[in-house]
Amino acid sequence: MKIVKIALLGVCNSRYVIEAAARDNDISVEPYIFQPCFLDITKKGLGIPYKKFYELPPIDGKEETAIFTKKTMQFDLNKTALSTIESINPNYLVIDLSTLAMKTYEVELGGKKVFSCNAYSPSCYEYLQENIKDLHFQKVEIDENFIKDSINELSEYLKNNWDLSKVIIFNYIRPKYYMGLDKKIYKYPTSYWGVKQAEIIKIYTKYLSELLPSVKVFEDSDIKIGYHSKGELERKEPIPSSFHTSENTQKLQGLLFRKFLFNECNEEIDKIKNILIEEINTKLCSWL
Repeated sequence: MKIVKIALLGVCNSRYVIEAAARDNDISVEPYIFQPCFLDITKKGLGIPYKKFYELPPIDGKEETAIFTKKTMQFDLNKTALSTIESINPNYLVIDLSTLAMKTYEVELGGKKVFSCNAYSPSCYEYLQENIKDLHFQKVEIDENFIKDSINELSEYLKNNWDLSKVIIFNYIRPKYYMGLDKKIYKYPTSYWGVKQAEIIKIYTKYLSELLPSVKVFEDSDIKIGYHSKGELERKEPIPSSFHTSENTQKLQGLLFRKFLFNECNEEIDKIKNILIEEINTKLCSWL
C-alpha cells in the first residue's frame, strides 16, 4: 500500500484533520512542524547546536520543558522547518497560517535575531536560557505590512523551490459552539480570544491564496464543536481552545480532507454532518 506523506506547517486543528483523514494508515503526517513562525521561516536561524535544546531534562507537569516543546523551538529558532520537510520529500505540504495570530517573540543569540511563536512562550525560552546564558528574548508587536511582506517572501520561496501542485493552503474556520464542562453546548462569546484570532488568520490565508492562485485551498468544516483537550479538562478551563474539537468534528474534518485529496466519502460526510447538527440542536443551552 502506498502511504501518502503530508508535511504540515500548522497547529492542533490542522493536525487533527490530516490524521482523521487516514484509513488503514494510508496517510501520514510527516513531519509535523508545530506552530512555526512564518515571519522569517525562509531565512537563516540562530544555529543552536541540537544538543543544547535537550541537555536540560523535562520536568513533570511543566509543558514548557517537554521534549515536544523543545522540538518545536529547535525548528523555529534554527529555521530548519522547510529544509527538514524538503529532505523528506513529502507528497504534499499543508500550510496553516494560524500562528500569524499568536504572540510573537524576537529571540537573539550571538548577534543573530529570529522571530518565534510557541504555545509555552515565554517560559520555554526562559528554560532554554538556563542552558544558553547568552540567549535573549522579548515580546514584539508585528504590524500588518510586515506580516504581508513576510507572506510575500514565503510565496516567492514556494514558487522558486516547490512544485506548487504539491502545496495545499489550509483555510481554518473556528467553531461557533463548544461543549462545556457540564456537557451542554454553548456559543463561543464574541469577546473570546479565538474569535478575533480566526478573523486575523482568515485575512492572511486569503492573502497567501491570492499570491498563489494555482495552489489548492482546503476549506475547513464550518460545522464544529469545540472540545476540551486533556490538559484543559485537568485545569477545568471553562472554555476550550477553538483549535481543539470533538471527536465527531474531527471525523467530519477528516472526511472532508479525504474528499479533497481523493474525491471520496460524500455519503459519510452527509451522515456525520447530520449527527453534529443534531448534537448541537439537542444540547445547545435553551437560553442562547
